[in-house]
Amino acid sequence: MSAPSKDKPKVALRCRFARFVAGLAFVLIVAVWGTQEVWGESHWLGAMVTYAPPILYLLIPAFALLVVVLCRDLRAVLWALVAGGICLLGPARPVLPLRRPEPPPGKTVRIVTWNIHDQLRHIPEIRSVLEGLHPDIVCLQEANARDFRECWPGADAAQADSLLTLTRGKIERHHDIRLERSGHYIRPLLEAEITLDGKRVNVLNIHLYSFQLAAALKNPTREKARRVTQGAIEMRTLQIEKVTGWLASQTTPAFVAGDFNTPPRGRLYGRLTDAATDAFAAAGEGFGWTFPHSHPVLRIDYLWLTPDVKAVHCRRLRTGPSDHLPVVAEVVVP
Repeated sequence: MSAPSKDKPKVALRCRFARFVAGLAFVLIVAVWGTQEVWGESHWLGAMVTYAPPILYLLIPAFALLVVVLCRDLRAVLWALVAGGICLLGPARPVLPLRRPEPPPGKTVRIVTWNIHDQLRHIPEIRSVLEGLHPDIVCLQEANARDFRECWPGADAAQADSLLTLTRGKIERHHDIRLERSGHYIRPLLEAEITLDGKRVNVLNIHLYSFQLAAALKNPTREKARRVTQGAIEMRTLQIEKVTGWLASQTTPAFVAGDFNTPPRGRLYGRLTDAATDAFAAAGEGFGWTFPHSHPVLRIDYLWLTPDVKAVHCRRLRTGPSDHLPVVAEVVVP
């Protein structure tokens, strides 16, 4: 009769440990989510938390759930599940396959955006992927030579530095939008006005400055990490301001496509969602991670739409020779 009483302290200790682990996971996830949404890119440390791969944060409630299941404490299991739910809602943020309304009447346009990582020797493979997609408009980034026009022979083309926009329609006009910041090169934005089957659309092809997370982590001192990331924040903020200003000025259907080097969270992403519709968030499914190619853990390639353009379907493809995966979307232009 004495054995059960001896086991009670062990059970109580195990339960306390399980609830501590589950509670800690809950607090950490809430802190991460709050940092991303409130602090975000306003400070270099907050930016590092915001731009870290969400798989890192998913591991926290997953580990907690494993511990509390082994400890066999139901209350701790519930807290670990709540932490996991908050992680999915905030830091990871997958798109759920909910029922979507029927697409409105109008012209359906298929758009592809793809950072092809200057893969000049893989042009035939890139062309094969694009031919299989039958796109109307293609926005390529890191296309650092005119030879990349052979990715779609016969298409009308516009190019600015490493940005290349291709279409089966006609490019009526195009120009590159230059940005200036003393001492730093900032990639231009490539604007193109396209006529496609009688419809006029404006397209902005963009490649945002990288946040430099890897470079910051390589720096041995806090001051160097702060300097690297703070400079990236300033340049990225300048680019986002130009993009949102361009979106606000549009009077015809328009979209912005490219490599934004931005996860779907934080202040800069919030500014974009205030100005346009994230096509994958509106018509995608799952995490949509596009980088790196071999083991994608980040969604950083996007198509943004003005309110009069509606997303029908958006997906990333597991194909191609680049370090990025292509994103293809079908949208309806009124």
